[in-house]
Amino acid sequence: MRFAPIIPASALALLSLIAVAHVRLKTSQSFAPDAPLPVQTLESGLILRRDSLPGPISARVTSIIDGDTFEAKLRLWFGLEKTVLVRVRGIDAPELHARCAIEAERAQAARLALRDYLTGTIITLRNLSVDKYGGRVVANVLLPDPDNLNAPLEDIDDLMLAGHLARAYNGGRRGSWCAASAAADKEG
Repeated sequence: MRFAPIIPASALALLSLIAVAHVRLKTSQSFAPDAPLPVQTLESGLILRRDSLPGPISARVTSIIDGDTFEAKLRLWFGLEKTVLVRVRGIDAPELHARCAIEAERAQAARLALRDYLTGTIITLRNLSVDKYGGRVVANVLLPDPDNLNAPLEDIDDLMLAGHLARAYNGGRRGSWCAASAAADKEG
């Protein structure tokens, strides 16, 4: 008699969220941005694109994409890992494909800072959901204090904001980094 491995519901829910992203990327059908995208789960229930997973999920960063996005290997269960793109919830960093020199400089600085914060540490992801395009997971990214493992976890978005490497972002239209730089130059 064979026994199926017991996988916690949180791992199944995360796999379902990742499946939403995969379906979204691999289909040629376009979806309305506000319409929830249903996905059939292993439990025969539906998970909508707006659903979230509270976590915590442990992850190891495998590469840095830009100042607010990275690739990570999530540990879902014993021997069960999944590599996904993760966007840091709550911030917007300058884009590497910049429209002006100042944005390009700030984008490189943000990417390097995120790399320095995340490289070589096990991070914790909380409040995971699929981004509006369906290609990434959006999550709160928490870092342990390497000097005090009993200290509360530190949110990476707070570090990026404190270092002026990103700005607060809670959805909607993002402003131009070039226009913001030009306005700051006029004031200063």
